[in-house]
Amino acid sequence: KSHNIIMKYLGPIIALSLLCIIIGFISTFFITSYVHSHYTPCDGSSGIYSGKNYVKGGATCH
Repeated sequence: KSHNIIMKYLGPIIALSLLCIIIGFISTFFITSYVHSHYTPCDGSSGIYSGKNYVKGGATCH
């Protein structure tokens, strides 16, 4: 009986956790796509990394 009580409350928590993880992955995809299409890295690399300089559109790097 205690197992049923635990699963009654744990089931929705697990479902919400999985939903949050899925939403995180989907939003990451859209953010990455937006950055790649609107910004250019100054060092010519293809990845998105913190601490790097990016310029919008065809602007010149300084």
